[in-house]
Amino acid sequence: SYNYDPKYSTSPQAIKLTASQLNREEKLLQSLGINEDDWWVCLHVREESYLAHLNYHNYRDASIANYIPAIRHITEKGGYVIRMGDPSMTSLPKMERVIDYVKTEHYSDLADLFLTSHCKFVLGAESGYVDLGYIFKRNIMLANCTCFFDIIQRVQKNVFFLHKHIFSKQKNKILSLKESILTFYQDLGFKLLSTEEDYITIENTPQEIKEAVQEFMEMIEDETGTIANKKKEKMQKLVKSDPNFLEAFQKDHAHILERIIEDSIFPSFYLENCWEDSPYLDELSKLYFGE
Repeated sequence: SYNYDPKYSTSPQAIKLTASQLNREEKLLQSLGINEDDWWVCLHVREESYLAHLNYHNYRDASIANYIPAIRHITEKGGYVIRMGDPSMTSLPKMERVIDYVKTEHYSDLADLFLTSHCKFVLGAESGYVDLGYIFKRNIMLANCTCFFDIIQRVQKNVFFLHKHIFSKQKNKILSLKESILTFYQDLGFKLLSTEEDYITIENTPQEIKEAVQEFMEMIEDETGTIANKKKEKMQKLVKSDPNFLEAFQKDHAHILERIIEDSIFPSFYLENCWEDSPYLDELSKLYFGE
């Protein structure tokens, strides 16, 4: 559904595990080498091996290799990274404090629920797993997304959002973030991207994902709200300086515009380099498609 209910963000958590389930799953942590006072991040990146026969969903896939610098940043800060998903996924390289949980004997539906419900945040992409993060009211950092209109309807407080880069053959350039939002918001982008030959999706770079994770961690630990407020002010200036952008949302979807501004969903590095046409995007276009 595309009908956003603002009560969702403040409603109580709808699902809770029973005491016996919690007791059983706490033993799981011991088996994974995680202590009671440790914290962890649940990582999920959709791959083509999942529902491979539905290849029109491939635009939602991403390479987990691009998340490695972000993973290392989390572990250097003392956290664990637990890889979620299914056993068919590409194995992660061996890294300290990184658990390729889907490849272990402990993999189960109940363990998925427990690990997600107690994580510091979910680091994900455009996939069904991320809905568990919403259900359990977790902080969520999303990268490699394309369905802006769909995802923005569901986001709650403390969500960061990285849009995949979109290269237009017709314009011979990577679209700015603003262009991508307007284009695919208006045309229900997931349908357009899965069928339209003019557009090519490009994954977020390792630097973009790492910078976003670093800022996200700082923001969710900032009890004063200073970081979030500064981001909100910056987003207000960008949005209100463009009448066309305002007009596109104010008529029928004012609540979407409000969420873009109020919840400051775009990381700073990404926003500063990608909101408008920029040398950064020009260089990225040359890197992938030449002069």
